[in-house]
Amino acid sequence: MAEQEVLQKKRELHGGFSGFNNLLRAELNRWFGTSRWLFQSLLWVLIIDGVIGVIGLVSKMFEELETAAADAQQIFGLIAVFGSIGVVILMQNVIINERENGVASWILSKPVSRSAYLLAKLIGNTAGILVSIVLIPGLIAYPLISQVFVGSWLSFPNFLGALAVLALEIIFYTCLTLMLGTLFQNRGGVLAVPLALIFGQQPMIGLFPDLIHILPYSLGTITAGAVLFGEEVMLKLPLLTTPALSLLFVFLADRRFRKEEL
Repeated sequence: MAEQEVLQKKRELHGGFSGFNNLLRAELNRWFGTSRWLFQSLLWVLIIDGVIGVIGLVSKMFEELETAAADAQQIFGLIAVFGSIGVVILMQNVIINERENGVASWILSKPVSRSAYLLAKLIGNTAGILVSIVLIPGLIAYPLISQVFVGSWLSFPNFLGALAVLALEIIFYTCLTLMLGTLFQNRGGVLAVPLALIFGQQPMIGLFPDLIHILPYSLGTITAGAVLFGEEVMLKLPLLTTPALSLLFVFLADRRFRKEEL
């Protein structure tokens, strides 16, 4: 009976996600088993919180804090932009590097599935990115936004809710960049498409206003601010379309990666 149970457990490991646990452990170790998460966190604290601090100081110098307090939610738009760019930079090489140096072929020659390889890359990197680009810089931004811009402590649960909204946008670009890594053979395309989307959303919405209900643009610039101040969220559809598109990117990446010759 014991032998049958062991054999059954081994058979369960073979399939669409065989090898996933080991691959995910390796990906998480690349982030949290080294100082990578700390280095990335410090980098994005300097970039994101540094910009917030400079804006606050400039506003204070020109005695515009009342206006700044009214527009404090726009700070989340800045965090969304910088964070999205950071995602693209960090994710551009996730697939391409290992394809070029033969690591992907070597790993997939083992008893692991391509779906498991791709999903482990996605989950491991998403965890590292959310911690280093959203959570830690966001927590440090909390006292800055509260005291420098608003002049009083904001609701911390509301602040966490606003960070969760930002996380949806960050996950969107993580999934998009991962998918592009399976579609393109060079970094140019992987970088160009998401960066064009990040900087082109506003003019695109200006030309086609209905896109504001589909693209993640409003999450950082409008929705996060509404959640922060406990206001009604007017644009609810992007809260659904953004994760839906993210899942679509993962599905397409999986379909493409299964057919790729490494």
